[in-house]
This record gives sequence, structure tokens and C-alpha cells, in this order.
Amino acid sequence: MGFSWYAHRAGDATLPLPHRVSAFRSCVRRFHAAPYEDTMRYLELVAGPFQRDERALAAALEVLLVLRGRWKLHVENYAAIRREEKRRGVRSPRGTTPFDREYEHPPLPDLHLNVELTRSERRTQAT
Repeated sequence: MGFSWYAHRAGDATLPLPHRVSAFRSCVRRFHAAPYEDTMRYLELVAGPFQRDERALAAALEVLLVLRGRWKLHVENYAAIRREEKRRGVRSPRGTTPFDREYEHPPLPDLHLNVELTRSERRTQAT
């Protein structure tokens, strides 16, 4: 099961909150743009105590989905550069790739600050 499946379960209001939180944690484990503990702490700072609050969980999930979209765009840009390099005959990547442990990932606040806030994110931050 992948990120999308767990995200769907985390957002399913018919499930009990502990099950939704567990699914949310599984989403974060599959979010490879930052280490698990850093991501969890960041989402809690941004959205609130999502382990006990359904609105905070929904806000954290929304932020995570936005961050994942930004990460996927970053990886797609890398892939386009690699395709062009391969077309020119450069068969080995220069330096680290986004999938290497040594790759310098953008810090979470920088990823988040580049995202235009949606109305629901604004409401969550205002409360």
C-alpha cells in the first residue's frame, strides 16, 4: 500500500481517530523529502496536536499533501535534467540524486513557505 492509500484512510472521517492517525503516520513514512521525525515535528508545529484533534489531523494531512506535491515536482525536474544529460551521453548522474541518503533535501519550512496557502490552511493557522 502506498502513500495515496494511507492518505485516503487518514482523511476518512468514518474511521476512528486512532486509525486515521496511524494511517497518517504511514503517509509520513512514505514521504521521502525529509526524515520521519523532522516531518512529524514540523507538521505538529504547523497544524497542532493531530494525535488528539481531528481538525489538526486534517490540516496536517493537507500540508503533507502540498509538501508531497512540491517534492514530486522537485523529483520531476531532476528527472527532466537527467533525461537531457542522458540524451547528450552523460550516463552517470553527477553528484547525489534525490534518492540518495547524502542528497541535501530542502528544509521543510522552505518547502512550506513556497506553497500558496489555501483557505482551509489559513483558517487552521488563524485558530
